[in-house]
Amino acid sequence: MAIKVTEYQRADRSELIPLLLIGDADEKQVNAYVNSGRIFVATDDNDIVGVVLVIAVDSSTLEIKNIAVALDAQGRGIGTELLEFVCSYFAEGYSRAIVGTGDADVQNILFYLKRGFRFYAIKKGFFDAYSQQLVDNGVVLKDMVMLEKNLR
Repeated sequence: MAIKVTEYQRADRSELIPLLLIGDADEKQVNAYVNSGRIFVATDDNDIVGVVLVIAVDSSTLEIKNIAVALDAQGRGIGTELLEFVCSYFAEGYSRAIVGTGDADVQNILFYLKRGFRFYAIKKGFFDAYSQQLVDNGVVLKDMVMLEKNLR
């Protein structure tokens, strides 16, 4: 079945929290932003298999705050489809998209680099604010690596 990306219209976004926790493992952080911005979902036969939450930073910059694909649906290009959809959808109103990921999350960094994003900043100590340590590839996350992509 073909994946369909649509904007999530329900006011209550709580059903998306388990999926958003795949993209950001700190429930306190997710709860802090889940009701902000706009959410788009990828569905497969009416089942939500992916989600992306975007927030306007300013009049020209859009932040991809969270992007996640259900574990049993990963490896099918759904994350790429969500990312490309959002970049295309917002290209008229925004000139730049930004996204942050953990400094040791090599897979995520490669995912964004392969899709045209480039490094532009590091937020030192970003993960110190998380309620518990996050470990990726055997390394405790400390800094957030920021990437950007021109949308036009």
